[in-house]
Amino acid sequence: MPRPNRTVGPKSDKRWREAITLAVLEPGERGVRKLRTIAEKVVELALGGEQWAVQEIGDRLDGKSHQSVAVRDETDASTMSEAQLMAIAVGEVLRGGEAADANAPGSGTIN
Repeated sequence: MPRPNRTVGPKSDKRWREAITLAVLEPGERGVRKLRTIAEKVVELALGGEQWAVQEIGDRLDGKSHQSVAVRDETDASTMSEAQLMAIAVGEVLRGGEAADANAPGSGTIN
């Protein structure tokens, strides 16, 4: 049996978004758009103590808080090879803990 042709990626994501958009903009009960009904339900759940609903409302009204990431480089210069130290000194990028080959294509040097 042949497999169905499935598009994965940006195009299929846009189709899904379009379908959801059309669905939530349709009139639902009482002539109110379904999107409004969904929003009212989220507010109702937040008032009932559902933490995820409270968070969702806060994120939508105030924006999501920025996530900070702390990065520490624990590299000790005393354990580095001379080639690695030279690469740092001349501004080359280290690849996988080893100095980039100065003559390699894309190394940033002029031959």
